Amino acid sequence: MKYKLSKYNYLLSRDNSTLLYNCASDGLLLLVPQLVELIKQNAEQPECIKNIHEDLFQALEAKGFIVSDEKDEIESFIDRLKEEESSPAKFSIIINPTMDCNLRCWYCYENHTQGTIMSSQVINSIKNLIHKKLENPDLKELHLSFFGGEPLIQFRKVIQPILEHAIAGCDEHSVKLGVSFTTNGVLLNEQMMDWLKPVNDKQLIGWQITLDGYRELHDKSRRTVDLRPTYDIIVKNIKSLVKRGMTVTVRFNYTADSLESFVDVLQDFEDLSEDERRQIHFDFQQVWQANRIDEDIVKSVKTFFLQENFEVGLEQVASRYRCYADKESDIVVNYNGDLYKCTAREFNRGLREGVLLENGELVWNNLYKRRMSVKYANSICKACRIYPLCFGGCSQRQLERERTDSCPRKLSEEDKDKMLRTRALWILQQQNKT
Repeated sequence: MKYKLSKYNYLLSRDNSTLLYNCASDGLLLLVPQLVELIKQNAEQPECIKNIHEDLFQALEAKGFIVSDEKDEIESFIDRLKEEESSPAKFSIIINPTMDCNLRCWYCYENHTQGTIMSSQVINSIKNLIHKKLENPDLKELHLSFFGGEPLIQFRKVIQPILEHAIAGCDEHSVKLGVSFTTNGVLLNEQMMDWLKPVNDKQLIGWQITLDGYRELHDKSRRTVDLRPTYDIIVKNIKSLVKRGMTVTVRFNYTADSLESFVDVLQDFEDLSEDERRQIHFDFQQVWQANRIDEDIVKSVKTFFLQENFEVGLEQVASRYRCYADKESDIVVNYNGDLYKCTAREFNRGLREGVLLENGELVWNNLYKRRMSVKYANSICKACRIYPLCFGGCSQRQLERERTDSCPRKLSEEDKDKMLRTRALWILQQQNKT
């Protein structure tokens, strides 16, 4: 068989060796100079390596550094994505119990409307949807995520009955149930956490809760509707969740003015045990309206958390995260039964992509069909050497972009090298841990 070097290979010199990384397979090899030279000498006919160094050849083939000469790498990768994104094995529902909120954060993109409460009819529609999905023997995992608005406003009336239905159904069909909440954390109380603990004991519940800086800066940004401060309430509730065995992603929404203040947040978590610290993940996210901040400054702040044995978010350029909005098996149900795919835009009728019928059926419109059609259609992205890392941006950006003859993320070749380099070094770091 004839082979060729993968178009997604990347070489990175490091000390007295070279890292060979492939962004399609996420494979990594650490090579001495002689092996790098051997690969280069046989670049036109890599099958010849087998007769010279069979172990190297097998490693190159297994990790996707060499592929069949007849293989279309782009279409092969896209086929793999399509299979993953349409798999019936997992189904995820993001549920907005309400679009109301108890806070008024200056950077929030949602229009919070009082009285927007999910009706019993929509709750039953979601239950019927869950029932339909559970009847599919191919389903192995169901995930429910509560968003909004502030979802905990409707904990008893909306969240509890939906979760009770899902728990009973998943137990009956032996389906794994995942549960998560995106909340400001202010309305959390002991009764809610105690009710959720048995659910968490079976399968860890994930929480995402946001801080906007250390106490003074946070309380300037995140006050309740009646202007009460929230920092101490939120920190207390985060620690209560952790002590009940739940996992929390503490999202730091930072600006240039607030970034360095997050170091002081550490003192409020220093009383946690090592096991409890492993249940908290600090994620640094710049407020989208703020001016861009040098990543090196962000890294310097992250270092303080790493030194205290806390996990911090992977640098964005190193991630292979695939947006939930791109997956056919991930949907968003608004409080009124409207269907969406993206939670980073307003939930208005003009942007809805379908409706959830009372019997649990999903009826999609032309906007949804457009989204599904644009995901892999950009020839500029498909020809790019980092396509398996970048995917051309999410489908929401693809829908909204005006030009199709340039990189949608405006990445330079230097930016692409940084993404490849950062990902390769992160994989090496993970391998060294094991």
